[in-house]
Amino acid sequence: MLPAQYLTSHNDTPVIKISARWLREAGFEIGTGVTVKISERCLILPADNNEVQELREELYQVKQVVKGMRNGMFSVLNESWIIKKPGR
Repeated sequence: MLPAQYLTSHNDTPVIKISARWLREAGFEIGTGVTVKISERCLILPADNNEVQELREELYQVKQVVKGMRNGMFSVLNESWIIKKPGR
């Protein structure tokens, strides 16, 4: 039995920690991603296969590019607002 606990800094957030040697035998190597499926008070935790892990890495890289573009756009917009600000 694994009791649900709480994070010390977030009393309203339950936590379940799983640590056992049989996890490796079940396909959970260190660093392997996990997909969480929830169904009527039941958690299903399949280990991500190589394809899913590669897709997650690609998604992360795309998000980083978009974040950089967004920051660049805000920087340009802020600079143009400062230049066009009335009274300058």
